[in-house]
Amino acid sequence: MKKCGDGPSRRCSRIAVSAVIDRRPARMRDSRLWGMRISIAARVALTQLRRNPKGDTIEEDHQRDRQLIVNYIIDKTGAIARETRNGKAYIVIRDFQKMRQGAGMLLAELMRIKAEGDYNAIKALIDKYGVHFDPALRDQVVARYIKLGLPAFWAGINSELIAAFGAHGEVTGVTISYPRDYVKQQLGYSAMYASPAPGDKRTPGGARRTPGSNDLEE
Repeated sequence: MKKCGDGPSRRCSRIAVSAVIDRRPARMRDSRLWGMRISIAARVALTQLRRNPKGDTIEEDHQRDRQLIVNYIIDKTGAIARETRNGKAYIVIRDFQKMRQGAGMLLAELMRIKAEGDYNAIKALIDKYGVHFDPALRDQVVARYIKLGLPAFWAGINSELIAAFGAHGEVTGVTISYPRDYVKQQLGYSAMYASPAPGDKRTPGGARRTPGSNDLEE
């Protein structure tokens, strides 16, 4: 079994779900923007099925991670629910605070598993909530995306910031540019992170994430 749920990159989105709900700025607590952001985190368990055109299991770790969060909260708190409207499947949030509680429950269990090295528990958790899906549901999602003309995968190109420095090393200005060559930018990131910085004991190339991926989904 893959080590889903057992690494910093796997835990980030789980922590983020709880942290975004708990630490949002006061001005956003009742805003539609905040509600939309959390709703995206929930419905990804449905939309990401389009990336699994065959079979009935999820193999990619980050997809399992997202599936785990949503299905666990559905089962344990009912804060998230699956609904069918006019023959189409939807995922909706019924209670934002219960969703936060569910994320906290899951995070607590994952930290316990990690601290105790409880392999059987993490395997059971991932197998129950993160791996399996209904192929008929996936087929419906794929058909809806095809009708909308939206791609199954996408990648963003980041803006680039270049600092100008004064005589004493202080930043005097920043220039922003918008590159158009995705491959060139990714190769640049690869070269940038090929070797660890001075004093960095992490393994070269294996401990840092390259910007521009769409792991956070929509």
